[in-house]
Amino acid sequence: MCRGFLAGRKEIQAHPYTGADALVNLVVPLVLEQKLDGTFLGLSESLSTDAFVFSEPMILELKFGEPRDFHRLSTTGYALAMEALYEFPVNLGCIVYAEFRSDRLIIKRDIHIISDELRQWFIETRDEKARLVAEEIDPGTGNCPESCQYHHVCFG
Repeated sequence: MCRGFLAGRKEIQAHPYTGADALVNLVVPLVLEQKLDGTFLGLSESLSTDAFVFSEPMILELKFGEPRDFHRLSTTGYALAMEALYEFPVNLGCIVYAEFRSDRLIIKRDIHIISDELRQWFIETRDEKARLVAEEIDPGTGNCPESCQYHHVCFG
């Protein structure tokens, strides 16, 4: 028998009056594309994380390309939105970097604490971007690598 089936059976026996959605969450405690309203933080009302782990609250984000320091801001922003909505702390983030080399998929993970410093960096970055928009300031051409999907737009 498959392990998932056995785990499901065990949970049904332990929680006989639990609904199907709650049982699934007990057996597979991972939500893909968790929808979030970011308006409390001045963000979009239609955010969605790549994945969220409920057992130990953790935001997961999938990225392609080279790891960059600012990538941690995405998990931090989602954590802040989730905290504002559901009023529980989310202190873990994980960025999964996927890269295709020849016929292989290479996976790297950056598991990190969503610290007060990261939260402050996110808020300062958000405020700066909001100021640029409000004052209609052109930020100029980005300093992005050639692997950026929009590189051709900026540099031709």
